[in-house]
Amino acid sequence: MMGLATTAEPDVFFDGVPLEIATNFANKAMRPVLSNSLLNIQTALKDYGLEQLATGGLLLATASSSSVWLIAHEHTISVAELKEDCQILRTMLDNSPYTIENVNGLLFSGNRPTNFYPQELYKFPLAPPSPTVIDCLLKEGYAVKLIGKSTQFFGLARKEIIGNNKESFVQLQELIDKKFTGVCIAEVGEMEQFGKARNPEGFGTELMRIDHELTKVIDKLQDDDLLIVTGNFGNDPTYPGEKHTREYVPLLVTSPHLKQNISLGGKSFSDIGATILDNYDLGDKLPVGNSFLRELFSAYQ
Repeated sequence: MMGLATTAEPDVFFDGVPLEIATNFANKAMRPVLSNSLLNIQTALKDYGLEQLATGGLLLATASSSSVWLIAHEHTISVAELKEDCQILRTMLDNSPYTIENVNGLLFSGNRPTNFYPQELYKFPLAPPSPTVIDCLLKEGYAVKLIGKSTQFFGLARKEIIGNNKESFVQLQELIDKKFTGVCIAEVGEMEQFGKARNPEGFGTELMRIDHELTKVIDKLQDDDLLIVTGNFGNDPTYPGEKHTREYVPLLVTSPHLKQNISLGGKSFSDIGATILDNYDLGDKLPVGNSFLRELFSAYQ
């Protein structure tokens, strides 16, 4: 989405984290590793949750995607400690022969397998190996505002604005009022929890809240503002299982200048980044994506 093309498949630990890395990690984290295998979250909590709660060890789980999970009960570890352990594992993997996209820290609540429930998720992604749209804009002196957990995905060493969906929209409206020149990426990540929980009612209710907040944002847009609404993956709350689903994600674009509705057709994630750069005459800075800015101009009146 931000102009970074993936040219090689990342690694997947189908048999758990390699033993040498898992052992060294346990020594550095000074916590025992209680599990280390390909498990979904609910199975990991069901099989090992009570042992984790009793011992304070860490559950290691891998996924069929390029991810490793560190799981612990909220009463056995602080957020700061879990994040530190995630960073230890992230650094170890970065210094290994393996390319793993995400290290995820997960806190869960409850006191027995029937009510163990994932509470908070912390992501430690692989740092971008080459410049992104964000880097290009910063280099040219444009403002970059990140709301949510986006900072960590771009390898930026500064604090992001973190909150729930409601707080994200409050921050976004405040930034629009300040009339900055550049890009703001606002994440409304709470939709994922309803999708993973296969909770259609919660998903629909939150979607209606987002629609309501988007109306407020659109009312605040200046004449030269462009709002792009999209998602990074599908998560159909009516689909069996708990993994991400693979339907197309929406691409909705608006500006006060747009006086008529048009269809942009099917687009790639990379086209979004290309459009942002094109808006600032920086379209030649990255090799991926096709800008749809001119298609939007055709709808101006």
